[in-house]
Amino acid sequence: MSLATMISELWRFCKENLLKIILGAAVLTALLFGLRVLLTDHPEESLSSAADQTVQADEATLEASKEGLKTAYSQEPAEFQFSALVEDGNVFSNSFLIDEYLARPDMVKKAEEKSGVKFADSLQAEQNLGLYKNGDFRGGLAAVRDTSSGVITLRVLLGKTPEENKKIAQAYYDILQEPLPFTRDLNLIMLGRPEIGERLDLSQYEMVATPNTIASIVGSNSLPLWLLLVAAYIVALLIVAFLLFIWRLFDGKIRYAFEYVWAFEDEHLLAKNMDEGVQHFINQPYGKDRLLLAEEGGLNAPLASQQTLEGFSGQMDEIVILLQAGQSHKKWYQAQYRLAKLYHVPIKIVHLIQA
Repeated sequence: MSLATMISELWRFCKENLLKIILGAAVLTALLFGLRVLLTDHPEESLSSAADQTVQADEATLEASKEGLKTAYSQEPAEFQFSALVEDGNVFSNSFLIDEYLARPDMVKKAEEKSGVKFADSLQAEQNLGLYKNGDFRGGLAAVRDTSSGVITLRVLLGKTPEENKKIAQAYYDILQEPLPFTRDLNLIMLGRPEIGERLDLSQYEMVATPNTIASIVGSNSLPLWLLLVAAYIVALLIVAFLLFIWRLFDGKIRYAFEYVWAFEDEHLLAKNMDEGVQHFINQPYGKDRLLLAEEGGLNAPLASQQTLEGFSGQMDEIVILLQAGQSHKKWYQAQYRLAKLYHVPIKIVHLIQA
């Protein structure tokens, strides 16, 4: 089987099925994006105008959230440190519980009243951008414990200025000294009042918010819709072409040379029709007895043909198998090729693509 023949036939396959591939990819892309809209939009927003307004509103919210956090995360944080001991004298190790509790809406509202600074929007912006508190990210309000000393640093990076961060930190400093559900069995020892400035080694505490945090989020979410559509369409083109290729392999009739096999020593010719050049190819070299096999007759072949080798008892020096695109069946070819190999004579395969 010739690699050059395979490449040529694959190219012919793409050209002949170009319209199917283009239209199929367009339909598949539309279906995928339509399914995405159905799965992500609410039922009451199914009308196109309402859906457009929702998309625009979501994009506006995301942009506002990005800009708000870019401002907040570019400021200097305010921090204070404390130690927390349980009743038996051991160090309290779950510092994440503290910032989770302090980020609750009721605690945020209380801190806003004490500080006079509105910062709930910054916490909401983190939620809008998918920056949820977890083991890898604690956000603009983070309680981080030093594993060697047990000291907990409450880091605030939510305000529009360093001074606002200090006011918020002071509010939480006061709140932590009040009776709270999770501090009843704890002994909190304050190690200093809130101050502006970074105390943490950011190379060791990558879970806290920094300017790089929002920069990476903005970069990953800034792909325009047209680029997503182009990428989806290219993938759809490949999928449709692959499906058409598989369909051809399962079709009962031969159209392309990649749908059947032949040996390296066999001679293979692709031609448009039974022209003079093909007739010379079949007859060369002269002076040999040849058997021409063709499933369908009516061709201007240089030799009389027969349909099958089954029951043939004569002698021949060469066997020629003639294939007509869209007419010759794969099962017929496989049967005749298998029988032809039993005669141990040269085999020619002529494939007419416009028969």
